[in-house]
Amino acid sequence: MTTVGAGRWRFRWREDWLRLPAGIATGHTHGIVRDAAGRWYLFNQSRHALIVLDPDGAYHGHWGERFAAGAHGLTIHREPDGREVLWLTDHAAGCVCKTTLAGEVLLELRAPRVGELYEDAGQFKPTEVAVAPDGSVYVADGYGRPWIHRFAADGAYHHSFGGPSTRGFSRCHAWEDPGRLDQPHGLTILGDGATWEVVVADRRHNRLQVFTADGGFVRFIHGGVRYPCMVVARGDALFVPDLYACVHVLDRAGRPLAVLGDDPQVWDEPGWPDLPPARWRPGHFIAPHALWADPDGSLTVVEWTPRGRVVRLEPEPE
Repeated sequence: MTTVGAGRWRFRWREDWLRLPAGIATGHTHGIVRDAAGRWYLFNQSRHALIVLDPDGAYHGHWGERFAAGAHGLTIHREPDGREVLWLTDHAAGCVCKTTLAGEVLLELRAPRVGELYEDAGQFKPTEVAVAPDGSVYVADGYGRPWIHRFAADGAYHHSFGGPSTRGFSRCHAWEDPGRLDQPHGLTILGDGATWEVVVADRRHNRLQVFTADGGFVRFIHGGVRYPCMVVARGDALFVPDLYACVHVLDRAGRPLAVLGDDPQVWDEPGWPDLPPARWRPGHFIAPHALWADPDGSLTVVEWTPRGRVVRLEPEPE
């Protein structure tokens, strides 16, 4: 049995969990969420773009071929009436879709303020969504223009914040240009009351940034992150899948608690991250892109590899 981490953050490493039938395969996998019934949803770049799994990892069904080229961030949210919905970002099509768990489209968001923030709608390439306690929808434009857009629950545009670094990627260092972004790849909400903060994975600046609900800069979080893809808040911890081959565990202040599955040499391998399964090593990540954290402490990590590696990390008793 392979284990990673130490102490409270020690996990059993499992790669035997995902079970797909012949003819069903994942492409580059970007998102994973779980519904209240325990079913899993994998968002990946293939004609089976949204794969549904039973709680034990067995195939249940799929939909979403329209997202095959641009499947990216996946968010699940419980509406005020108790219904669960999915928010899917498609960076290739330049749209965000709100759907039922079965794939019925309820709402689509497109580029806001074309002619001001965008020269044309094709520059909008969203990568993730976070939903605030009041229903506000925050959209990270990770691959287009580096803005965070806030929409009302009904899709009405509210405002934008962030924007390009004034110094440029090659000249902006980790503590410079507060509030400015370069590839805001993922985001999450901290707080569940009348006030909240928005944490953004400012990927090409190699840091996280924390903003007020209205987009005011609050603070930086570094915590040793290299190329952060997203942020997941559970309990007193922040989990950060890092494309450069690890998962960071931070406290709410951004102090490092653990680094899981680290392989600092793998991105120098020829062909990285498109490494075949024969070159996958238990206990070592290749290119973590997203994760789901369960209440029991388990983590399920999806990686940006051609065959969508999915790893379960199950808590090891101390």
